[in-house]
Amino acid sequence: MNVLCGEWRSHLSGETGAGLSADRQAQEAAGFILAAVRYRLQDAADFAWRPVDAVLASREVSNLVVLIATLGMAVVFLRNGGLYNLAVNFQNVGALWIAAFGLIHAGRRCRDVKPPERKPRRTKQ
Repeated sequence: MNVLCGEWRSHLSGETGAGLSADRQAQEAAGFILAAVRYRLQDAADFAWRPVDAVLASREVSNLVVLIATLGMAVVFLRNGGLYNLAVNFQNVGALWIAAFGLIHAGRRCRDVKPPERKPRRTKQ
C-alpha cells in the first residue's frame, strides 16, 4: 500500500515535479478512486460468474439444470390441472427445454467456456 501511495503522490506532482493545480489534482484523485471502484466491481463480477462458469463447463451439471427446470415446469402443470393440463401445455414445457439448452450453449459461447470432449461409448463385444 505504501508503494502505491508514493506512486499516486508522484503522479499528482506532475511530470515536472512542480505539482499539478488543485483542480487538476482533484480530478486525478477522483480518477484514482473511480479506477479502484471499477477494479473492485470487476473482481465482484468475476467472483459472481464462477458458479455459472462451473455449470457451463460441465455437461452433466448443465444437463441437470435443464432437466430440473423442465421437470419443475411439468410438475407445476400437473399439480394445477392434472395430466390434461400438462398435455394442453406440453408445448410450453418443450419451449422451456429448448430455451434452456439454447441459453446453455449461448452462455458457453459468450463466456468462452468449453466443456470436456465427449467420451465415446463402449460397445459390447
